[in-house]
Amino acid sequence: MSRFPPQLKDRVYQGVSATWEDDFSFIVLGDPQFGMMTANQSWEEDEKILRKAVPYINAQKPKFVVVAGDLTHAEPGVEQHDAETGALRSCLDEISPDIPVLCLPGNHDICNVPTAQSIKAYTDVWGDDYYAASIGGVNCLVLNSVLFARPELSEEVEQLRQQQMEWMSKQLASWKENPAKHLFVFQHHPLYFEDPSDADREFSPDSPILVPKVRREGLIQAYKEAGVTGVFVGHYHRNVSAPTQGAGFHMVTTTGAATGQLGKDLPGFRVVKVTKDSISEEYHNWEDVL
Repeated sequence: MSRFPPQLKDRVYQGVSATWEDDFSFIVLGDPQFGMMTANQSWEEDEKILRKAVPYINAQKPKFVVVAGDLTHAEPGVEQHDAETGALRSCLDEISPDIPVLCLPGNHDICNVPTAQSIKAYTDVWGDDYYAASIGGVNCLVLNSVLFARPELSEEVEQLRQQQMEWMSKQLASWKENPAKHLFVFQHHPLYFEDPSDADREFSPDSPILVPKVRREGLIQAYKEAGVTGVFVGHYHRNVSAPTQGAGFHMVTTTGAATGQLGKDLPGFRVVKVTKDSISEEYHNWEDVL
């Protein structure tokens, strides 16, 4: 039986301990995006990399694993979507059942121009598109940033964006009353690379790289007021670790976990080490550790 969709109740991840016990680490996998490098003709190499990586992940015993969106290259409705999804789920199901796996949607998972139907196609397989998790003494906000990435949305999807924002505000307010050691945000799209004032950037008119300024400023303010320690994202298919002075939190972009790289970085993963008072992070290539 697959671990997906995970056990969630009222958009809260279930079955995990929220108590701080000791220093720990967690792993961030950027876009697996099965099928990207072959334009959906094959995902055999992507699957081979992750299947080889899973025993290493299990041996590290991370507190949890985050998969930062763009799970497959084929979007909902594309012929290869179900097969790519099945292959990735099969790989992730090999991660030890006592290691929570937090997945979230990217633009390829619910389409660059999302609809209620494309979001439902995602949630039917992977569970809620945004949710909260309290694990090991830290709070995690897992968001659908595709709803932030476009300045204009259909009326129906704009309502979904507003619902997420209202939910997020309530969740952050409840956590502020009972703060954990750290508060992390996981989403697909970066807020910025160098500074919160970075100009808007895009892969194409339908695919922004950064959350546009019209959406970005409010999110950064909300994260700052809530005391967010770090924001961890994917999407860019390159590694970027931004300075903290711009927004007061770590802004870390992790490249793809499988073959879909757009820069010089090799496929790999990011390890985030967490203590009561600090975090540190480092990227590793699979070929260096396997």
